[in-house]
Amino acid sequence: MSANLYDLIDPSADGDALISVDTDGCESRLTYSRFRARCWSIAAYLTARNLPPGSTIGVLASNHADYMPTVFGIALAGCISCPINWKAGDEIIRFVAADADVRLVFADKDRRSVVPDGIPCLELGAELNAFSRKENRPVSATEIACIMYTSGSTGFPKGVPIGHAGYKWGVAQYQSSRPENGQGRILISAPLYHMNGQCDFLISLSHGTTSVVLRQFDVDLFLQCIERFSVTEIGGVPTMLAKAIDRMVESQPVDTSSVTSVNIGSAPLGARLASRILEFFPNCTITNGYGTTETGFVSFGAHPEGKERPLLSVGYPMPGVDFRIEGSRQEGELLLKTPMMARGYLNRPDETNTRFASGWYRTGDVVKRDDDGFFYIVGRVDDMFICGGENVFPAEVEQRLETHPALGQAAVVAVKDAIKGTVPFAFVVLLPGETVTEEDLKAYTIEVGPAYAHPRYIQFINALPLASTNKVDKAALTRRAAKIVRARKGR
Repeated sequence: MSANLYDLIDPSADGDALISVDTDGCESRLTYSRFRARCWSIAAYLTARNLPPGSTIGVLASNHADYMPTVFGIALAGCISCPINWKAGDEIIRFVAADADVRLVFADKDRRSVVPDGIPCLELGAELNAFSRKENRPVSATEIACIMYTSGSTGFPKGVPIGHAGYKWGVAQYQSSRPENGQGRILISAPLYHMNGQCDFLISLSHGTTSVVLRQFDVDLFLQCIERFSVTEIGGVPTMLAKAIDRMVESQPVDTSSVTSVNIGSAPLGARLASRILEFFPNCTITNGYGTTETGFVSFGAHPEGKERPLLSVGYPMPGVDFRIEGSRQEGELLLKTPMMARGYLNRPDETNTRFASGWYRTGDVVKRDDDGFFYIVGRVDDMFICGGENVFPAEVEQRLETHPALGQAAVVAVKDAIKGTVPFAFVVLLPGETVTEEDLKAYTIEVGPAYAHPRYIQFINALPLASTNKVDKAALTRRAAKIVRARKGR
């Protein structure tokens, strides 16, 4: 039995594999037949270049129509794909290319100029008609298919090698919750250099369904595509869904009746956003997912006894997933072992020894577990700070703030304080048409949570800044909060 990543594509599918939507709304389509042909052309091209087995090939592009065919073609050639975050800046791009020993880069036309000097580059989507032979190099299940780089919100990103067998296990675990009749359409706007976007695409291909892929997230285009293509499934990080709902309230009514599934990942889902999703997507079921680049895109799912998953829970550990909670039996840092787990970081022995100790991966996520075995995300170990001797998790403060009827989103960071050491600083986004004062919000958080965790500063903003992964850019907010505190104190 072949172990190649390419074999995840449903061999019997014959409809549209991909509808690619450009930033101007123009679409192009690839049927499954043409999608497979593109994969083989790229594999034949790489084989003809006589690259050594296991060579790393970079992909530097927005969500181009040829992005995933290129990833599969690289796998067929027995090489390793390396999706590169094109938003990360020249220094990071050069670092990743050197760290992964990239031998060749496929880049879209807008990013060819930033390919590091000395590395051959082929434009993504280039005609490769001369390379049509179905040649591939067999790979073993233990070989690496992809090196995925973490977002690197602090310092340089870390390379995570993911095996062919790991991808197959991850897709197999996810399949039970996805449509299997080939009629579904999933809207993908998360970047394909990120595990979130790649996961949705792989699941869709494995079921023979259609992926509607935006070149990059644009809230208006996102909403237009839901109605235009009768999308059945949408996914993304919480901030993307919050923006979409705010836009529907402000100016853009959308027929969302076709949407039956909303998949949230990469960041915790709050109660307020969950209720708004159910209001604006009335026919949907919400899946609050959990995964990491290091352990795979799925670790939790349905309860083995069929118990209903609570809305804000990430689920029950899937078969094959081992876990430990370091702290108490019910709350503490989550440690995982999964069949999709990487063996360590590329070229980072010290960090590998720290994070992958004794075969367990330290996720850095603090979780709690209820009496039925369902897991909930409390916050990040490295986000937690001490305020007057008490542990404060920003995610918990954010969720309390977001229960206020005037608030749509909140992001909490720590700022220095002469008395308490550090205190919470909250950035909040009001719901359209709502008003509330800073003092009222402070009083509210004291009422609904422990007083020591209430924000000492609250700043109203129009939108939360996003990092390249479309998650809230906490580093930028921390710098901004420190500047605001200095200004308020007259320093």
